[in-house]
Amino acid sequence: MTYFQRTVRLALQHHWTIAGILVSSLGVALLWGVNIGAVYPFVQCVFEGRSMHEWIDGQIELSQDECDSFNQNIAALRNQEQSLHEAGEGFEKVERQRILEEQRLAQEQKSLASHQWLEPYVKKYLPPDARNTVIMLAAFVFIGTIIKSAFLVANLYFVSRLGQRTVMLLRNELYRHTLATEMSAFHEENSGTMISHFSADAGNVTTGLTTIFGKSLREPLKMIVCVAGAAWISWKLLLISMIVCPIPLLLMYFLANSIKRASRRALTQNAHFFQRLSESFHALQLIQAYTTEAWEKSRFVDATQGLYQRLLRVSVYGVLARVNNEILGMGVLCLALVAGCFIVLGEPLPVLGIPLGIEMDLGSLMLFYGLLVGACDPIRKLADVLPLLQRAEAGAERIYSMPVSHTHLRAHETDSYLVCRLLL
Repeated sequence: MTYFQRTVRLALQHHWTIAGILVSSLGVALLWGVNIGAVYPFVQCVFEGRSMHEWIDGQIELSQDECDSFNQNIAALRNQEQSLHEAGEGFEKVERQRILEEQRLAQEQKSLASHQWLEPYVKKYLPPDARNTVIMLAAFVFIGTIIKSAFLVANLYFVSRLGQRTVMLLRNELYRHTLATEMSAFHEENSGTMISHFSADAGNVTTGLTTIFGKSLREPLKMIVCVAGAAWISWKLLLISMIVCPIPLLLMYFLANSIKRASRRALTQNAHFFQRLSESFHALQLIQAYTTEAWEKSRFVDATQGLYQRLLRVSVYGVLARVNNEILGMGVLCLALVAGCFIVLGEPLPVLGIPLGIEMDLGSLMLFYGLLVGACDPIRKLADVLPLLQRAEAGAERIYSMPVSHTHLRAHETDSYLVCRLLL
């Protein structure tokens, strides 16, 4: 996005507003993931009837038992490996099995260490019974939602301030440049096109700026938090769930080019519409004097019909982008549900014909699904981002490509490059 990137560079000069946007976006994303993370202790308390004190003690005891079991298996495999080595027989299979057991032991020791680190905080800050724990979790989620909403309000304010202020400066510079343009260059574009630069084109740039600093930054951060949490629970199950991703992403690439072309044509037709309107208003006395109302009406109907067709095509591409994102999110979720069925039934999960063993308890599986749903919601909200950014690029391209006074040209400098230099 060559032209729109210059506008983004102009917006980046507002350092304090950018800092406010970053802080508020991070706050929204982190609290989004933390609120979803409350699913795990809720499942442990409601479905299993245990408090978090009992849960942490049980996890530590289970991890210790698993570590002891792995140590015994490793010791037995080492003895077997040594016996086979002394007998001169093949011991490679036993060695690979021992290495696998050692890797599992290392992973379980990390889990034990994390639970032991968490134990004093759980017993210090959480109630000892399940009922009060659920009440505390509900209050925690409610307070977290209020704080997240405050961050969201601040984020929307900073984003709107940045977009409107940047386009205000852009319009002021564009107007100053228009007044300094030679009449010969000014007449190359009609008044309707010039009005569309200040209204429709600048409006699309405003929408693009608020989108790229708002939804395009906030929603991916929320998705990253959820995906990172899901990967921490089971990265293998997450990779299986994302097998369907490449196809929708490839379709999105082709849709982006189509949306850009359709948006550029729609803005050109919008300028043509403003030109017809401006001509009719300026020549209204002549139209009535020569009774050419029918002719002018037919010309205006042609302009509105062309604008309707261009905007309809942009809307169709936007709907296709939304559907593509919906398919992406649901495909990831459905694959995770199918894989979860294998885990719950205790069957090995086959991937390309290879069994892949994944062990998860009910709370972890429910939290994994909750995080995937939390990641799919930003994908759904990002469906409108691509059309809006392509319209912003088309609007910025039209603004920066307007005719200029050639007395301001430097050596080896094109018209559009001069507009960029004068505006930025």
